[in-house]
Formats: sequence, structure tokens, C-alpha cells
Amino acid sequence: MYFGKPVIGTRYSAPLDFMNDENSYLIDYDLIPIAQSVGPYLKGSVWADPSVEHLQHLLRTVLEDKPGRERKGQAAAATIRRDLSADAVGRLTKGRFEQLGLDQAILRRDLIKVHPAPARPKLMLRETPPAVAKDIRSFLRRPVISILTPVYNVKAEYLTKCIESVRAQHYPFWELCICDDSSTLPETREILAKYVGMDSRIKIVWSDQNLGIAGASNRAAEISTGEFLALLDNDDEIAPDALFEIAKAVNENPTADFFYTDEDKIEPDGSFSDHYCKPDWSPDHLRSVMYVLHMMVVRKELFYSAGAFRDAFSGAQDYDLALRLSEQAAGIHHIPKILYHWRKIAGSAAATLDAKPQALDAARRALVDHVKRHDPLATVESGKLEGFHRVKYAIRGNPLVSLCITTDDRSSTVEGRGTFNLVEHFVKSIAHKTDYPNYEIVIVDNGNLSERTRRSLSGIPYRLESYRGVQRPFNFARKANFAFGQIRGEHLVLLNDDLEVISSEWLRALLEFSQQPEVGVVGARLIFPDERIQHCGVAIGINKSAAHLYHNYPSGFVGYNGFTHAIRNYSAVTGACMATRKSVIEEVGGFDERLAIDFNDIDFCLSAVDLGYRVVYTPYAELYHFEGASVQRKAQSAEEVELFTARWADFIERDPYYNPNLTREGVDFSLVRR
Repeated sequence: MYFGKPVIGTRYSAPLDFMNDENSYLIDYDLIPIAQSVGPYLKGSVWADPSVEHLQHLLRTVLEDKPGRERKGQAAAATIRRDLSADAVGRLTKGRFEQLGLDQAILRRDLIKVHPAPARPKLMLRETPPAVAKDIRSFLRRPVISILTPVYNVKAEYLTKCIESVRAQHYPFWELCICDDSSTLPETREILAKYVGMDSRIKIVWSDQNLGIAGASNRAAEISTGEFLALLDNDDEIAPDALFEIAKAVNENPTADFFYTDEDKIEPDGSFSDHYCKPDWSPDHLRSVMYVLHMMVVRKELFYSAGAFRDAFSGAQDYDLALRLSEQAAGIHHIPKILYHWRKIAGSAAATLDAKPQALDAARRALVDHVKRHDPLATVESGKLEGFHRVKYAIRGNPLVSLCITTDDRSSTVEGRGTFNLVEHFVKSIAHKTDYPNYEIVIVDNGNLSERTRRSLSGIPYRLESYRGVQRPFNFARKANFAFGQIRGEHLVLLNDDLEVISSEWLRALLEFSQQPEVGVVGARLIFPDERIQHCGVAIGINKSAAHLYHNYPSGFVGYNGFTHAIRNYSAVTGACMATRKSVIEEVGGFDERLAIDFNDIDFCLSAVDLGYRVVYTPYAELYHFEGASVQRKAQSAEEVELFTARWADFIERDPYYNPNLTREGVDFSLVRR
């Protein structure tokens, strides 16, 4: 460059101190972790791997564009002679000595003063509990976990607590990679300076310009050497066993490359509140809201192959990353323990969701970007709650949907509604309110649909199929299986007759999920006529069997982290309104007829989950349910309870979509009483 020669170099690291697009040819690159130590480059460090294709392009450009290479050569010579000459370097060195007050001391050595090192935080040693130490010694793998913490103008008190929470870890194989994002708050920089050299595992890089949270996080990742990257905000804290539990999960799930934990919040007085005990991996839930949150841990190789953090989505950079990780991860594992403490500070998202409207916009854009890759025909709309989203999938084609309504042609008195025939009332609401056009109504009676009911339904197309099997004792599973055999297409919705359509899009909302090959069953939001919740998802293990969550709560009740109003995954939904496909029914084997009354629908859902299908609850399919009007019974069958609990003991012990830290004695998502 000094002699005016055109130079090609990688667009990364130290050469950028004197190389730029005006005086050089810079090669594009990808950041990749080094698989094994080579020379001075340690395993786990990040290497800027230059693009061979771009290098070829630049070589051709240098060869073919003589005027261009001469311009760059002249600019290169000017840069080096101006900025890196002996005189220029001498001036910089002299200025630095003057800045430090050492210029006169060099001339008069007797004036040299040894300044004491700045006071550093007291080293706090904590012994690892013996049981934890024993477990760590037994690990086949002891991965180094690199914690990425971008820092910008945070109060000294909070930053100190954040760093000390890392130093307090029982698991010793970690490094804290901090990038100060050009902080202007003196106390922030002073605290970081105090930690320089305190612990070799604490690594600090200082940015000379504000990169934003995404850029600063990427810069922190570049100085990491660990196999896994964990994300920690500069004012939050992690529990002492956080990294131990993560390392334990890595050993128990060797193929997983994306982990997340439960969390809570730190109040201004230091107490903990707002526990968030999350479900296991739930892709439909993630597309509704960033439920993964803290603490996210990712294998570094996946982090870079997914594209690291992106500046365009700063403020929701973790949501954008989680969505992209979900597309490539070999395995996603949830650690159901509260290991992360998110501090509530005025103006933070931990305190109020809408504190950062630009973050909400970035989250929506990140989801739109993800959805385009996942399903180009899908759209993203605002959800039912602030910060929530609805991914609306296009119906593929115009498939026929069979609405299978089982009935005994009963009438019932409903408070505030009067007395009416149930199946007649429901069919008319379908005909008057359903906006999806291609459906057939299949009424499955017991051979007893009255002439009066038939006349009242004249003008509404329907097909009557009569179940002639044994009527006493009543066996709903057998009648449902008969109904399944009457459908003419692939798609069907099994329905009780004691329903009434609320949302005109109810059938589209069910079909947009049931049409997806990975989804086996879809359930609806069912409301009692007095505006109480009848169904918004089923949890396994409550009351030692299964229960409807938030049963009898007000219909407007938001519930735990908005679960009642969000599209999300469950292990089961009610058969009162259940969408599925004929192929799924055939694979599962239909309803188990030994479960005549209870659990047949839950058993069907769990069987589908066992086969690898997802179960989806959507609040956009909303109907009234006059529960108890169609079937009356006094108690559950002991034989059915025994069969169900024996078959699904593993789910009763650990429902993947209902956190084990939550109560098994109620339906309100309260914590287990210890």
C-alpha cells in the first residue's frame, strides 16, 4: 500500500485500521467457530473465513479495471504515508504519553510516580455444593459456556450485581464476554475497568462507536471461545446454579443445540416476582409471542450458521434470533427451572410490555421475515393482546370439511336463552355465521332425529347418518368412530350438538392449522353462555388425570402470560370441538372405545402427540358451549380412569406443555406449593 500497490484483504479485524473501500479491495467473509486449535487460534475462537467466490471476483476486478486499481493504489499510498508514517506514529505516541502525564517523567525519572491500581470489587469466593461438584465431575462433557453481555450506560449497582451473579456460578467452566457499546456514563466504564484483570474468564472489549445491542452482542461473541453462547442483559442476574443446569442439560441432550430456561423478575426492592414457567418447545406459541425469552443458550456453530444477531431487528434481536434458530436447530430443549432474573427498571420491557414500541415493531418485522421463509402465503396480524401476533395461514385449495355433529336430538333450557332444540340451534348458527364456504354438515343421530327437527332444518343442506349400535350403556367413543367413517373428504371437525358459533372465521381458523401435515389436532376457544371459559386448552396431570385450564374463569381473563388469548401448543384439547384429518384418525386408530365417556378425546390427542404430531389451540375459533346439555352423568367410570392413567402415566407425571413447577391441584397456573 505504501508503494501504491492494489491490496486485497479480508474485511475484518485489525487491517480495517488502515484499509477501507477507498484504498483497498475488501473480501466478504463469514464468522465461524474454529473446530480445533491451530497455532495461536484456539478451539472455539471465531475465525473470519473469507469468501473464495468474492476473492475471485476481486482478482478479476484488479486485473481488468486498470483505472480503478490505480485510484485505489494512490489512495492507499496517501493513507499509509499520512497515518502510519514514522512522524504520524511518533505524534500519536507523544500525545498518549502527555495524556497519561508521563512525558516529563521520562525526561526526569526521579519524578515517576507509581499510581495505585484502582480499587476492585472484593473477590467473592463461593464453594460449590458437594452434590453439584460430584455431578460436574461425572459429566462426560464440561463445555465452556460463553456469556454474552452487551453493556451500555447501565448503573454501577446493576452492572456489578450482573457480573457478580456470573462469578457466583457453581459451574466453573464459563467466560463472561462483555462488549461496552461506547458507554458515555462514567460509572459504567469505571465498573468495567475495575474488573479488567480480576478474573481471566472475564473478557471485555471496548467499542469506539455505538453498535446497538445486536452489534455489541455480536462483538462480544467474536471474543468468545466457548462451545455454547448464553445471553445475559447488563442489568439482569442469573441463579448460582444456572450454568450448572445448562451444562447438565447439554450432557443429557447431546444432540440439542438450542436451550432455554424459566425466569422471573427482580422488583426494585430486590424481591422476585412474575414467575414465568414455560412450556417445552412450542413452535406455534413462538409465532404468537416471544415466549422463550431468558435465558437463551445456543451452540456457537448454530449461532453463526443462522446468521448471528441482525442490526435491522435491534430491540427484538433475541426474538429474531430464536425464530431463525428454530429453523435450523437439530434439537431444542427447555430447562424447567427459574434460572434467570429479569430486572424491572423504569422504561424496561420487564416493567411494562409497551415501554419500547420500537421493539414491538422490530418483533413484528422479525416474525414477518420468518413467516416468509416458512410459508410465503401466510400473513402476520396483530394478536388479541399487546405484543402478541397472529400468523394467519392461507387455506390451501378449497378442501371439503365435514362437520360431524353427534346428537340425541335433545332440547335444553339455557339461562338467559330459553328452551330450544340443541342440534337445530347449532346447525342454524353454522349456516348463518360461517364464512368458509366448502363444508358439509353431517348430523349423526341415534336413529331418532324427529320430524319436527327435520322440518326446522329444511332449507339448510345437511346429511343425516344414524348410529344404530348399542345405545345403553352410552358409548361416545363408539359413536364418534362411526361418525369418522361417514366423512367424504380428508378434513373433519368433530362437534357436540350443544354449541353455537361466535366467530364467523371459526372454521377457517381451525382449518388453517389442521391442514398442516405436522399438526394432528386443533382445538377451539369455548365459552359458556354466561361468558365464562369452558375450554382454552387441556393440561395433563392436574387432579391426577387431565383438566381444562381456567375452567369457569371470566371469558375476558387474560391468564398466565396471555395463554388464553394466544395460539399455542398443548398436549390435548376437548373433543367438543376438535379438528383433525382422516389420515390422522386412521394412524391413531380412532377413539378407544374402552374409554366410553371420559378421556377418549384426550387419549386421541395424546396418541397423536406420541406419533409426532402437534396439537394446537386457537382462540380465533370461538363458540359457545352449553356444556352438560347433551350428555348427563354423575361420576367418572373407575375403569376408564384406571385405563387412562396407566396408559399415560408419563404425561401425567410430566406434561411437556404444562410446566412441572406449576400446581397439579388447580387450573390457574400458580406455583407448586413446596
